[in-house]
Amino acid sequence: MGWRLRKSINLGLGFRINLSKSGIGYSWGFPGYRTTKLANGGTRQTYSIPGTGISYVEQQGKRKNYGEGNDPQYDSQSNLITGETTVFENTPIDDITKNDPILKEINRVVSFNRFANILLVFGFLVFLHPAFVLSLFAGIILKIIIATSMKIKLYYEFDEENRKMYNALKEIWIALSRSRKLWQVNSSVKVYNRKYNAGAGHNITRTSAFITNKTPNFIKTNIDIYGLNLQNQKIYFTPDRILVFRPFRKVFGCTYRDMFLGLVSSRMIEHERVPQDAEIVDYTWRYANADGSRDLRFSNNRRYPICKYGELTLKSPNGIYTVIDFSNHDMAEDIQSKLVLFGNQFNKILELSKSGGKEKDEPKKEEKVVPKKRISNIDSIVKEGIEFEPLFEEVLDFALQTGKISASLIQRRFKLGYNRAARLIDYLEEKNIIGPSNGSSPREVLISNDEDGE
Repeated sequence: MGWRLRKSINLGLGFRINLSKSGIGYSWGFPGYRTTKLANGGTRQTYSIPGTGISYVEQQGKRKNYGEGNDPQYDSQSNLITGETTVFENTPIDDITKNDPILKEINRVVSFNRFANILLVFGFLVFLHPAFVLSLFAGIILKIIIATSMKIKLYYEFDEENRKMYNALKEIWIALSRSRKLWQVNSSVKVYNRKYNAGAGHNITRTSAFITNKTPNFIKTNIDIYGLNLQNQKIYFTPDRILVFRPFRKVFGCTYRDMFLGLVSSRMIEHERVPQDAEIVDYTWRYANADGSRDLRFSNNRRYPICKYGELTLKSPNGIYTVIDFSNHDMAEDIQSKLVLFGNQFNKILELSKSGGKEKDEPKKEEKVVPKKRISNIDSIVKEGIEFEPLFEEVLDFALQTGKISASLIQRRFKLGYNRAARLIDYLEEKNIIGPSNGSSPREVLISNDEDGE
């Protein structure tokens, strides 16, 4: 039994210095919450309900993670030599859709939703003071308003090529969802002395991940949007962009341009329970000799399975860097074929947009003005439309020349996002300039310029 030294110095305003034989730590907080920086470099957060004795402690120790299972018994090994660390995280380094009105609207609604959640949290403290009931009612009312009148509509209209591309993208996540286990790889540390690391060259930290097709309750869409439910964030893959939601931070998005989607096989020393659909390819020891045999100097030397997993990497210069491991390696070939199909379709659509919507081998045809109902107030229509959308006049000219129009054609010709092109289509229909939707076919233009409509 040893001596224990602990001294706490209160500095006021919620600040406190903690002295112990482990070192010096400090903390700050108020009744109900306190965050502590421990002497060993870790952090601890304590949530409590004052006067009840009920509390919840969340601690993150500053310790080394060895092997995929983060076995704490490795922490005592001073002989483990590690090198450079790679961190996989999504950061809004370059939000290329920061001027997108749809993204601005999403962030506006997200702010209201977060405020409603804060009101509800305080509302649950009603048993401490009756005044908190006002917070509860306000949170419920704001949630109802968000769910009824603040929904964001993400409606998409596809042509054949864009439909093929998005279907290939969806099939990637559907195939991944068939694996019994998904992990998000958070970081990887290079290990030089493998003898004390079960023979592994890298230590990784990972958390569970899930495939979801449920969008936030304030988004309404006419298609299935799939995403990744990760630690402290959700990533949704819409037809025209990737949206990243993180707690208490703004939503940022980026397009698929320059996106890297890579698939490789990986061998993992599994410290946790092996998923049923995983393939065990070998075994190793916790402490291994250079030839892979068991090191007999250690009595607590355990045997670990080596599993063959698939690894999907998403990376872009805009800040996306996500690595997903999946247990069912047999799905890798199927996922790879869908990745290839998605990439080919995306490149094909880019080529079509550069050529003005025409196939490379398609002979150029003179654009004709389709005889329609002639109008004389074209200037007033253009003036009103420009207030709605600065590119309205150019889009209207394009529609009058071709006689057909769709969101996909606008997107290709003017290099716009799907949402902006879809809003233009809705506006043109509202003003009786184009006809109603006809499945995946382009809309028919119902008017013509007074001068050109002979």
